[in-house]
Amino acid sequence: MILPMMGFFFVMMLLGGIGSIAVMVDDHAARKAVVPFTVFFSGLGVYVMVFGLGFLGSFFNSSWADSLAFFAGPVVGSVGGGLLGYRLGIKRRRRAPEQST
Repeated sequence: MILPMMGFFFVMMLLGGIGSIAVMVDDHAARKAVVPFTVFFSGLGVYVMVFGLGFLGSFFNSSWADSLAFFAGPVVGSVGGGLLGYRLGIKRRRRAPEQST
């Protein structure tokens, strides 16, 4: 069950990263910068929290830290990373040139 979950968050990072690169390169696509940034940083936040909490488990009670990494890491990482990506996407959208109609 862990491998499909890890694969899902890896695909989120992969597709969000490709979309983020496209948004940074193309000024006309920068109006849609919120979505790929949110997806990329949400997947990245999960990995940072899970591996970070798992690493801290070696210094503290192992079973407590592993449970915290498995249950709280994905939730806190995806919400925190998603909020960070959303804010960065809003900043990128503000810097985008205005569309002339």
